[in-house]
Amino acid sequence: MRPIEYEIERALNIVRELLPYGLKEAIAGCFNNFCDDAVGYAIENHIRFACGASKIVIIDEESDWVTKISFDCSAEMDEDMEVDYCKRELYNYEKACEEGLDKYFAEIYKVGEVEGIEVYLQEKVRVDEGVEDEVNELFRQYVYAGDEDYYDEIEDEDERNCALDDGVCDMDAGEKIDAIFGFNEKLITFVENYDINDLHAGNYGYRGGELVIIDFSGYNVYSLEERAKET
Repeated sequence: MRPIEYEIERALNIVRELLPYGLKEAIAGCFNNFCDDAVGYAIENHIRFACGASKIVIIDEESDWVTKISFDCSAEMDEDMEVDYCKRELYNYEKACEEGLDKYFAEIYKVGEVEGIEVYLQEKVRVDEGVEDEVNELFRQYVYAGDEDYYDEIEDEDERNCALDDGVCDMDAGEKIDAIFGFNEKLITFVENYDINDLHAGNYGYRGGELVIIDFSGYNVYSLEERAKET
């Protein structure tokens, strides 16, 4: 599915109306100040804000889509590193569609610009603390299954849990894909080839009864321009 015209216009209008509250400053890094300033607007219009290291997310309770806007990371990154993470995420999604792997990723589309701010809509999936806990437990089970004898020898429960958490931290992208979706060589190769390296437990959600990846731009990776030079 793609967002319909009304959904696109609603998202663009929300972005437009947030400009006086300091949205451009938020993109430049003053996200917390923006949340404080825009809280009244957010309550009145039934929206919420979230962010990671690379994107601002506007969660519209009256829409089946969430709005994503990239932070301006240009000052923090070397010139050959990615600074436009929404653009990178769209690129990765389009490549996933080409390879028949789109069912593992939340749909995302660029829908326009507002005063130079590029606006993307991603399908809304179920994301809450329980989902993150569930995914993290799948990671822990995967780590445990890889060396049951070692973990069973740790008698203290707190120490065993810490060891499992350390094991989760050491998982690479392919292992995380294996833990969530089962072994899928094509998908594992895809996430490795397209530098989708930030698959922590908070980057999944439920589309119906199936987990999908909701943040797949990768982080601290070479820019698309650098990738093009290599190919």
